[in-house]
Amino acid sequence: MFQIKKFEVEIDDVKANDAADFERLLRKFRYFLHENHYWVLDVKRRLIDIYGNKEGFEIYKLPKVRTITAITCMSDNDRVSEAHVAALIRCPARCGTLFAM
Repeated sequence: MFQIKKFEVEIDDVKANDAADFERLLRKFRYFLHENHYWVLDVKRRLIDIYGNKEGFEIYKLPKVRTITAITCMSDNDRVSEAHVAALIRCPARCGTLFAM
């Protein structure tokens, strides 16, 4: 349990535009957390927010390694989102209130 709490603190301690630290966390998390774990996806989302939006991290200016990381983060988050949407579509009776809003 202690290690898990430490992960949450590490994510919160990273500055919002520090791509290198978020990439470091992703490398660390792959040894402890499932690829679809909330914190892994959260770090990937934060990296997506940096890539293409922050000064110096425009997609066309990124080195090849960072471009591949950005594309991987985007496709992983899209894959998980698509799975969640598909699950909601398959169970409209249980999730009917979500569609009624």
